Amino acid sequence: MFIHAVMKSLKPAWIRQWDGSNVIRTVDCGGRRSLMERFPRELQQCLGAGSDTTLMVWADLDHDRDEGNALKHEFWKAAQAANIAKKDVDGVVFIFAKDRLENWIQFLESGATDESFEAPKVRHLSQ
Repeated sequence: MFIHAVMKSLKPAWIRQWDGSNVIRTVDCGGRRSLMERFPRELQQCLGAGSDTTLMVWADLDHDRDEGNALKHEFWKAAQAANIAKKDVDGVVFIFAKDRLENWIQFLESGATDESFEAPKVRHLSQ
């Protein structure tokens, strides 16, 4: 949901949602466990596409992570189990929000948020 909110807010002219140059394909992978399970397959598809295709992983650290390197290491372990080379994982762009990703979405949608409270869970973006 967050990446959709960012794209909706920024409206970059160089990104299109259909086939062609400068395409972005967003895939909602649910929670961290399902994201970790899908990561090797998504990376292999990205590598198979060739050219300058880049996989970006967007997630939040939640209460159980102090910093992103520990979470990035978990992605590396998932890739290792699928026999993916370290150099290929090093090409992935990881974007980890520290906390309260819902507040970021609320801000992008409304222009305001109160970070002293966690914003409501987002299931669908406003139109």
